[in-house]
Parts: sequence; structure tokens; C-alpha cells
Amino acid sequence: MKIIHLVLGKANPNRMNGVNKVVNNLAMTMKQAGKDVEVWGITPTPDDIADLPERPYTTRLFAASPKKWKLDRQLVDAIKSMKNKAVFHLHGGFITEFFLAHRIFKKNKIEYIITPHGCYNAASMENGKQKKYTYYRLFERLMLRRSKALHCLGQSEVNNVVKLSPEVNTVTIPNGQDMSELEFNFKNINQEKAPVFGFVGRMDKKMKGLDLLLDGFAHYKHKMHGDGYLWLIGGSYDIDELKQRAKGLGIEKYVTFWGPKFGEEKLNLISNMDAFYH
Repeated sequence: MKIIHLVLGKANPNRMNGVNKVVNNLAMTMKQAGKDVEVWGITPTPDDIADLPERPYTTRLFAASPKKWKLDRQLVDAIKSMKNKAVFHLHGGFITEFFLAHRIFKKNKIEYIITPHGCYNAASMENGKQKKYTYYRLFERLMLRRSKALHCLGQSEVNNVVKLSPEVNTVTIPNGQDMSELEFNFKNINQEKAPVFGFVGRMDKKMKGLDLLLDGFAHYKHKMHGDGYLWLIGGSYDIDELKQRAKGLGIEKYVTFWGPKFGEEKLNLISNMDAFYH
């Protein structure tokens, strides 16, 4: 039986979106274990593959429609061709293309599982709460009910899913770690010998609590007269607003926004931190 990971994007591990990295690692590990595995991506640029790294599994890319409520005809035909041949693994939540795909799964009796990657935990559901709960009741709940399993990463997500849809079959498996990705040559970057506090991830103020981190660091510097620096690794989202917040708090000379970092450079920065906040 073929395993097909379906994702928005291209599962490119060299992107800030963590889902890309997870899907790539899952497919790589499954392939190494002798499984018949593919990754199918829905993207506005299916022909742009120049920056995709080489990988041992098959990647198929399909065009994303400007109208979210429509699937590429080639994707529809490809899904139908997998009847009795594959199980699909959907990655993400509140994705209209997945709801459309699930209707094809149902009609063709194709089994599927879903990994929402934290989309259904209580904190995430608060972001755009009214729209999310309305969409969930009208569409998402039907898709979850018909899934073979809902793969949760932690107990907080399970707790909220049980409240939303107690009939859904939940399975809890935390994210894994490819230990080979932790191999690097250490370099001492922190020359100040003062403690470095750090964060790595998307610069999403609300979901990551980075406004609170800056406020706490400002309190530490001004009220407690603490020594040290704050390093923030990541890009996009609220980075400009966070820079302005650091300036307004009078801590900008102690805070470094490194932008997106990958591979050995990222690991070196992390290894030079004294405390990591997540």
C-alpha cells in the first residue's frame, strides 16, 4: 500500500514553515524503512523546482487554484487513480483543498489520516476564533469524522479535539528528531561572556508570545538590572513590529534579530545560547 503525504507547498525543508520539514523527514524515514511513499504538494508554482533539494522519494506538485474551493483537475484524477492503492496523510488544518480532497476520498473509499500540526489546540483556535469555529462546524468536523485517525502532537491538542468532536479517533505521537541534523562544528559566537537568551521560530507575536518575551526581557534589564542579550532567529510575520517594540522598550541594543537561519549556522547560534525559550 502506497503512503501519500498531501501538503500545501512543496515540503521543502529549507523553509521557515515547520510542516515542510516534518513532512520531508517523515517521507525520508519511511522511504529508508522500505515503504512505498510519495509527497504530493499543492502550490501556486508547481513548475518551480530549482531550489528543491534532492530526496529519495517521489514528489508530485499540483497547481493551487486562485479560487480555494477548486482542485486542480490533475490532482483530482491522480487521487481517483489511487483507489485501493494508497492511504493519504493530510498535513494541516482549515485547508479548503483538503476538505475537497476528502470528498473524493469518501466517494472512492480511500482511507486517510490527518496531522493538523497543532491547528486544533485551544490557543490556536482563539486566533480568528469566530471564523474558525464556524468553518469547523460546517466543514472540518465532517472531514475529521471520516478520517481513519487524527494524529495529535501533544495532549493539549487531544483535549481540545475531544471537546470539539469526541467521536474522532485521536492518536498522540510527538514530533521526532533526525539526530544527524544536529551534527555541526561548534564556533564561539558570543564574545561578551554575558548570558544569551534565545528563540528560534517564526516571528509570530501572538502564537509564539514574542511580545511577552520582549516585555519580560525589558523587565529583566531595567527593573532587575540583569546582564545579557536576547537573540531572535526567524523571519516574516511580525518581525518589523517586534523590532519597534524592542526599540520602544529601550532594549534594542541588547536584542539581535538574526532573520531566518538554517543548518550549521542556526545550530551554532543555538549552541551559543544559555537559555532557549519556546
